[in-house]
Formats: sequence, structure tokens, C-alpha cells
Amino acid sequence: MNVDICIIMFFIIIATIIKVLPIKEKIKNNVFINIGFIVLFIILIIREPYSDMIRYLEVFKETNINTFSDILRLRWEPLYLLLNLAISIFTDDERIFMIIIAILGLMGPYIFIKRYSKGYLFSLVFFIILGIYNYNFYIIRQALAISILLIGIKYIEQKSLIKFIIMVLLATGFHTTSIIFLIAYPLGNIKLSTKGIILYIFIIGIVFLLGNNIVQFIYKIPIFTEYATTESKSDGIWRLVLLTTIFLFMFVLTHFNNKNQFKSKKIITLREKEDTNTVFFNMLMIGIIFQILSINQSVIVRLANVFVAPVIVLIPNMLALVNNKNNKYLFYVGILICAIVYSILVPTIKAYEIGGII
Repeated sequence: MNVDICIIMFFIIIATIIKVLPIKEKIKNNVFINIGFIVLFIILIIREPYSDMIRYLEVFKETNINTFSDILRLRWEPLYLLLNLAISIFTDDERIFMIIIAILGLMGPYIFIKRYSKGYLFSLVFFIILGIYNYNFYIIRQALAISILLIGIKYIEQKSLIKFIIMVLLATGFHTTSIIFLIAYPLGNIKLSTKGIILYIFIIGIVFLLGNNIVQFIYKIPIFTEYATTESKSDGIWRLVLLTTIFLFMFVLTHFNNKNQFKSKKIITLREKEDTNTVFFNMLMIGIIFQILSINQSVIVRLANVFVAPVIVLIPNMLALVNNKNNKYLFYVGILICAIVYSILVPTIKAYEIGGII
């Protein structure tokens, strides 16, 4: 059973039904996004735990019977352990623990999509096929960290460096790799141009050639040293293909179409007085670089994850700039078909992951 397809098709059906309802567009959007996340939440709380989630539940049980100093010996991030301790004060029920984790893990993506996305359906689809939703099934520390980072992106937009740093440090308290997200702040000041994109392509080429050397350099950074003992190849080549396709789609859409068809000549723009989407595009490129590095060292995909997550709003926001309705609908249909085909080839959620449902 392909769970990705089931969820995506459900989203498409619900979006189609809501579209024909005689209510305001804003209400339609709110109804859809709320239904979408409620469904994702329900799946998370009624499925059976597997893989790393089993270990997380064991640690939660240990929190109820051990002192906090004993729990700290696990060498996991302190804020995650504190969260376990806080929950254990009120309950030792594993299902309630999963409910709280699910709420916190989905909160960031929900707020982020509502704040920035111009197309909720597409954002939810990419939330699935990029594997971001799947983090909530078993790598919950990073899911929680990404949730915090997505909320903190608004401080890049507001140019509030201190608040942004605080959010990154909070996320790092749940997953160490989140500290790399500090480089996202200056990305807001990088204005993209054809030359800039060519430079990115050049850097990507260098990464292909010197990938192993770069990985070894990363492992020498003290905060990442613990990952140096993990050596395994990644199956993330498919996500690299997907990210590269997104980049090529955006490049073609912005450079080889009639310039009068768009509201702005900028590569990407979100609102008239904001260019937050420039940050998202730069994150896409950084995500591609880390995704390349992760092919030979799968642990590096954890660095890629924090930059891939914001990409869920890029495609819908680009499509919102297309003035010609016929072309826009053609893109809509084409992207949905591609997403479905990708989900068939590369499902991110396996049937056994939701064994409590099927």
C-alpha cells in the first residue's frame, strides 16, 4: 500500500470539493489547511511506533523512573530530554507522549505554510514527497528542531538577528545539526541573478568532485564529530533528483518565459515589500549541496533536511506569479501528476510505518 499516494489523493479530493463551495477564498484555504493537518496529526497518533520511535518511547519510560542526571547520560540534546521530563511530570502514557510530540512537530510546518505559502495543496504535497512529514514518524528530535526553525524563519524576514539566533539555539537543543541553520540568515541578503545561479552550479560541481574531502572537514567540526563514526551510503539520490528538478523548473519559469507574464523580474518574490522567497531559493541550493554530500555519507542528510524543509512553499509561490490562467492550470496539473509519479517510485512513508492503521 502506497501511503504517500493515499494521502496526496485525499488532499486533491478535499481541495476539489472545497474549491466548489460557495464561500470566500480565504475561508476555503483555512478549511483545507486545517483538514490537511488534522489528518496528518491523526495518522501520527494512531499508528504503531517503529524503528527509532521505539527507542524514544523507552527513554520516555526511563524518564519516569530515573533522575534527570541519569537521563543526561544518554548524551542526547538537553532540551529534548527536558521535554521528556516535563511530559513525564503529568503522565507516563506513551500515547499521550506521541500526541504531544505530534502537535509540536506539526506546529512549525503548519504556521510556516499558513504564513508563506500561496498554494496550500502544493505545500502539503511537497511536505509529503520531500520526506519532511516522515521525520515525525521516527526521527522526532529533528522533526521538533525543524518545527522550531520554520517558525524562526520570520526573523530573517524581519531582520532580527538576535531572535533568529535564539530560535536556532532552541532547535539545536533538540537536534545538534540545527546549528548549521545559522548560515540561513545572510542568505536573505543574497539577491539572485543569472550570474548567482551560475556560481551555485559551479559550487555544486566542486562538491561533486571534492565531496568526501568536504564531508571529512565537516566531521572535524567539534559539534559534528560524533557522526564521524557513521559510514553508510544514502538512498537520497531520488530526493536529489527531485530538488534538482525543482531548481530547473524555477529557473526555466523565471528566465525563459515572457517577462510580462510575471509580476516581478526578480527570480522569486513573495510580497511587494518583501523578498523572503529569495531566502527559500537560496536554501534550496544549499539543500542540494548537502544532499549531494549525503549520497556517500548518509548522516549528512540531516544537514540537508534543515534547508530542504522551507522548499515546500517555493513551487506554489512561483506558480502564483503566473498571470496566464491556462498556463497556470497546466502547471498545476503537470506538477501534481509528477508528484504522484514520484510518490509511486519513491514512497517516503512505508505501510509498516502506520501499522496501527492498516
